[in-house]
Amino acid sequence: MRPVNASERAWSLLKVEVVELVEYDFPGWIRVRLVDADGVPWIFEDKIPIFFYEDEPTPATTLPAPAHIRCEVLRAELDDDGREVLIVSTAGRPTEIEKDLDEFRVRREQLEEPNESIR
Repeated sequence: MRPVNASERAWSLLKVEVVELVEYDFPGWIRVRLVDADGVPWIFEDKIPIFFYEDEPTPATTLPAPAHIRCEVLRAELDDDGREVLIVSTAGRPTEIEKDLDEFRVRREQLEEPNESIR
């Protein structure tokens, strides 16, 4: 296990995908799915603005559609095949609906840095 340096501890955007528009009336509710580094799907549900800063989905949006959850990178580990896996926390944001989890193992390519307009 490798500690994460301070610059990596800043929040990132975890890539997820919208799988269902639960309710469209303001503020709207959606379900999103994260597939973790082990191939396990996790479902989150919350208000649309939690997952979007612009280009929010509408009833006409083709699903699945890309979305994001703010997260913090806690640490990096190696999986059984020697590939890097990041442990991220979504604490204080939506938690996974079935097991109420907020820590997940993801690949680095599942993260994006926020642009200046949403920092």
